[in-house]
Amino acid sequence: MLQARLGCSPTELRQLRPFQHADDRLLQALAGQVTPQWAPRGTRIIALGSDDEATYFLLEGTVRLVATDSAEATLSAKDPAARRPLSHLRPRRHDVISDTTVRYLRIDNRLLAGLAATFAEPLDRMPATGDAPAPPVSTLEAEFAAEIRAALDKDLLTLPSLPDIAVRVGRTVLDEKSNARRVAAVVQTDPVIAAKLVRAANSAFFGGGRRIESLAGAVTQLGFQLTHKLVLSFALREIFSAPSRAAEERMRELWRHTTQVSALCQTIATSDRRFDPQQALLAGLVHDIGSVAVVSHLAHRAPHLEPAVADRVVGQLRGDIGGAILRKWRFPEELVTCATEGECWLRDSGADPDLCDVVIVAQLLSFLGSAQQLDGLPNLSEVPAFGKLRLGGAVEDGASGGDAGSAFIDQRRDQISHTASLLVS
Repeated sequence: MLQARLGCSPTELRQLRPFQHADDRLLQALAGQVTPQWAPRGTRIIALGSDDEATYFLLEGTVRLVATDSAEATLSAKDPAARRPLSHLRPRRHDVISDTTVRYLRIDNRLLAGLAATFAEPLDRMPATGDAPAPPVSTLEAEFAAEIRAALDKDLLTLPSLPDIAVRVGRTVLDEKSNARRVAAVVQTDPVIAAKLVRAANSAFFGGGRRIESLAGAVTQLGFQLTHKLVLSFALREIFSAPSRAAEERMRELWRHTTQVSALCQTIATSDRRFDPQQALLAGLVHDIGSVAVVSHLAHRAPHLEPAVADRVVGQLRGDIGGAILRKWRFPEELVTCATEGECWLRDSGADPDLCDVVIVAQLLSFLGSAQQLDGLPNLSEVPAFGKLRLGGAVEDGASGGDAGSAFIDQRRDQISHTASLLVS
């Protein structure tokens, strides 16, 4: 029996999420060059902090993932999450230890990139217009995914910079000698953000009952930390600028989705008081920042790429790219996790919810009644994050899943709309 299970077939490879749309020839070649390994119980398969250029998958058995703070999670090969790579962020964020005898796969990233390039059509042979036949969709996906991932691994991928106004306000806020006037002096160099900050200070959500006329008064009303987060939130809009006409519609859709999820994150946090509403707002704003970078890259590299192909490439890479961007910006790890794991719908990080759980639920709430909801997304009642959050009356009254989600949105529609309008105005 063991001998019969030594190899790894193309069919088995295709069950793994990164290879679901890969070219058949690539999977056939890969299956011939990689061999699954067996490990007895108690074997450390991946070491915390390691940085080897490889991707690991669990094929059979159960493993424990032990984080830096000793928090543990268990993953079975039967879990949907096992279709994703094990502890794929580098440096590795977990010790991965076999809890039973396990069968796992280790794939050298350079081997995968080489195979993808071998079986992909050269980019200069892609037809821009006309009726010439295009390369297979799976071939293009593999080509672009391998190209972008290799550039990221070699630190050659151009990642967006944190907007200058956000950097300067952050430095001023951290300066012990600063006061409201000094912070306001920095903010007023961007008239659009200054106007939004005054508007926020006078809003029903942030206002204190008296009319604020000056920028310094707005900073005083909001406080330094909230001012910084709001400036950062407003400044992030410029990251969603389209590098070409071909990307304009996609960037507009990304910004619409981002503002809706951000507003929902903040609203969830005001209901579940274990979270800072403004940190939740920021989590929503950066959860899809990786998609922005990939869309921008593809707009330059292949402006005529079919939208469906581009969408699948974005889906494969958004998490890793988003994590790299937020680490470059030196954001806290909890926000990095929101970018890397915000679409791991069945993610379960433990008994207590974290900010990524808020982002997951906010995204699923934003998709209620949409085409995306019908396209394979789980019901809210199936999502561990949903069961951990305190969403108020709708859930407490016994509603479940989509009904509870719809009730939550109905009860807080004004707050959600107010926050979203503040971001897009």
